[in-house]
Amino acid sequence: MIENQVSKVDMELYLDLIKAPYGQRKKYIQLLKAPESDQYRSFKRAYLFFKDNLIDREQNILDLVYRNNGELSLKEIGERIGISSSRVAAIRNLAERRLSLVMLRHLRGDDSPQKKSMYTIVYNLSDQKLIALLQITRPWEKNISYYQERGTLTTERRKTVRHKLYNVWTLDMNDHRDKMIKLLAINKGDIEWD
Repeated sequence: MIENQVSKVDMELYLDLIKAPYGQRKKYIQLLKAPESDQYRSFKRAYLFFKDNLIDREQNILDLVYRNNGELSLKEIGERIGISSSRVAAIRNLAERRLSLVMLRHLRGDDSPQKKSMYTIVYNLSDQKLIALLQITRPWEKNISYYQERGTLTTERRKTVRHKLYNVWTLDMNDHRDKMIKLLAINKGDIEWD
């Protein structure tokens, strides 16, 4: 099989292995300890084929979870990227859920690109993109230079910046909408206009 293709079997295996009742270990944990196995290669092939559907932070976490023969604990991954182990687990679960939805859509043959709301687009942006959007749409904000110096936002500041950007969008400021679309390099047709 060509490396950039994924089979129905690969996707079904991935979907089966990521399922786990609340509080129980994921089924793939044992599989990660056998990277030479066909099942591992199939699992990894499905992940690599669809991982571009995730934001960078989700990709980074799943990359760390799925490699290193399962030797890294959630706590160790959290320490590497500066978040708690429970947050790592939450991001991992969200990312796996996203991938499962994309794979299920692919299995059903519905590969047409889904339109996204600006809320979804802004919610998934990196801190740097959020700061850049804030700067072009609300240049009078006092905290922009502070945010730029820090480069990252705390959870609370991230919520505040998102809220300000949603307000710009919902107030129907067309020139600001155009600036946001241009900076994000997205087509107007890909956006679900609220």
